[in-house]
Amino acid sequence: MPAAVGQLLAGEADALEFLLTPDMLRQVRAAPHLTTHPYGGSVYTYLAFNLRANGDTTRPHPLFSDREVRRALFLATDRERLRQSTFGDVAKVPPGPLVLMWRQLWELDARPLPYDSARAARLLDQRGWRDSDGDGIRDKDGVKLSFRLAAPTTSAARRQYAQLLQAQYRAFGAEVQIEEFEPSVLDERGRRGRFDAALASWSTDPAPLSSMAQAWTSGGIGGTNWGRYVNPEVEQLIERVAAAPAAERRRLWESVLRVLNDDAAGIWLYSIQNIAAVHARVADVRLRADTWWTYVRDWRIPPDRLIDRDRVGR
Repeated sequence: MPAAVGQLLAGEADALEFLLTPDMLRQVRAAPHLTTHPYGGSVYTYLAFNLRANGDTTRPHPLFSDREVRRALFLATDRERLRQSTFGDVAKVPPGPLVLMWRQLWELDARPLPYDSARAARLLDQRGWRDSDGDGIRDKDGVKLSFRLAAPTTSAARRQYAQLLQAQYRAFGAEVQIEEFEPSVLDERGRRGRFDAALASWSTDPAPLSSMAQAWTSGGIGGTNWGRYVNPEVEQLIERVAAAPAAERRRLWESVLRVLNDDAAGIWLYSIQNIAAVHARVADVRLRADTWWTYVRDWRIPPDRLIDRDRVGR
């Protein structure tokens, strides 16, 4: 058990801004003197497809340059099961490349692809990806449906997701070879296009415009647009968002998300739900996703809830 959680449970501390695991959340919820406070997260994680050949950005990727292959993999991903088995209530499955503090965008009709492994299999069959030699892995024109999936050594969650995805994809004929890298090495490889697929996590700005442009337009290539995804329609829509009055932005963002989902530009895996634990005697608790401590100055302890340590120095 982390020391900070132990202090909370023992009544020796009053607040912890972020409960990292389902086990931590369960322990806090079972403690009658503590309350939990969800607030919007600023991190999302997705499976990034490299649309260019691994290590050679002048050529298309032999698998992921085909939109239908990407769509099949999205359809074959049971995102809700992955989230529940790894995070419980400390994450949610997003409808696009969205963080929870962009709550207004979660309400849009983004139309993400559903989990449908049978449809995924049919789609690959139609594209000519079949197991011609009986080894359990689909192939087409001598190319195996096999790719390397990169994950950071420091993220237990992403390492677990890599293993779960490997099992899910193997069941419908795709081979995944997991590669683990130190974060700095993974970032360098992502920016230079030296990967097939990767489990990428981005911490975003409070407003979506700059973060979406950096990750999903040509301006982000060499930066956070690891997959080198380029769609002129998305570029134009995001440019229009920047110039549009507030009343029109909702419709434009909905269009952006629908195009990204239709293209299966990535597989949106999870968005972290920030959950703080605070002693029950504390009132007026508010937290902000990008700077959780902003409103701490407004927290208060009513006179009838004071305990001995609250009176020190009074």
